[in-house]
Amino acid sequence: MYTHELLGREKAERLLREAARYRLARQAREGARAAAGRRATAAGHDEGRRHARRAGRLIRRLRAAG
Repeated sequence: MYTHELLGREKAERLLREAARYRLARQAREGARAAAGRRATAAGHDEGRRHARRAGRLIRRLRAAG
């Protein structure tokens, strides 16, 4: 095993580790954004259902569509 091969392997491993860390961070961000979107949508559905009940008709399609 020559020195430059050793350095190449260390560099490759570091690059792989950094790539994995960035990928994890991106997945976490996208997951948080998706969860926030779902919460907002669910809140909108509940709001719509409350108004519909006040108007005298319960909207059941929202849960099926969501």
